Amino acid sequence: MSVYKELFYCGLLIAASLFSWPALAQKSQATPQVVLAKVEGERIALNSKALGFTLNVEVVLPEGYNKDNAVKYPVIFLMDSQWKLMPFMYTYGVLAYEKVVPQSIVVGISANADNGPWANNISQFRSALYTPAKYQPSDANSTGGGADKLLNFFKQTLIPYLDKDYNTAPDRTLIGSSLGGLFGLYALLQEEPLFQRYVLSSPSLYWGDGYIKQHEAHYFKPHKSLKAQVFMGVGEEELTQEVTDFSERLIKRKYKDLDYQFHHSSLGHVSNDIEINARGLNFVFDAMQR
Repeated sequence: MSVYKELFYCGLLIAASLFSWPALAQKSQATPQVVLAKVEGERIALNSKALGFTLNVEVVLPEGYNKDNAVKYPVIFLMDSQWKLMPFMYTYGVLAYEKVVPQSIVVGISANADNGPWANNISQFRSALYTPAKYQPSDANSTGGGADKLLNFFKQTLIPYLDKDYNTAPDRTLIGSSLGGLFGLYALLQEEPLFQRYVLSSPSLYWGDGYIKQHEAHYFKPHKSLKAQVFMGVGEEELTQEVTDFSERLIKRKYKDLDYQFHHSSLGHVSNDIEINARGLNFVFDAMQR
């Protein structure tokens, strides 16, 4: 397994001139940009047999992390880190500061793979690898169905690599929204789930003619237990009823060992992700202590 590491830094920059009155324009143009927020970590390229190409992940270590001490940290996996890393790190950082969640290693899965078959095409990457079925199952040319490959990447490459090179505890949380939320449900409904906790917002249940509903029904027949803490939510102005109906189905199943909560947000498909992550992290980590 070839591994390439580089330090990464991403920050939110703002120019003071954007907020100056016209009379002050000449002065403000000389004002330097100011870093308001930043995330520092390592970007790691992992060659994956399961995927057939190298995938970028981003590792952000907790404050005070020391490889040489005996402290083991939970791992939080964040889907779509190319968009979500900075807002998520703020949410997580506040909750960690207030000791709502433990200090954790955050691992971002970037859909902006530089050297995969969908290089720099985030939409195609997500459609191909976050989904457990083709978008239109009856169409051989339809995209999708690579979630098993991505799950194998977690199992065969990413998690073993993290366990070897970092002080990880066998304690994993998966955060996903939209197609990332669909991937989270697929990962949950496995014979041997890789994660103990899930925070999923607005999962794309429509994909594959509702494939995940069929998958859940197939899973339920031989399995009456589902050991996990799961928080799922949906916003307004999207396929709200579809997600609500699926949530009610999970509740009616009465899976043994499933600690579950659902939240209906007044925000939209994109913005509700921030609210649900905050509520969800609070729930799934609190559930462990009850």
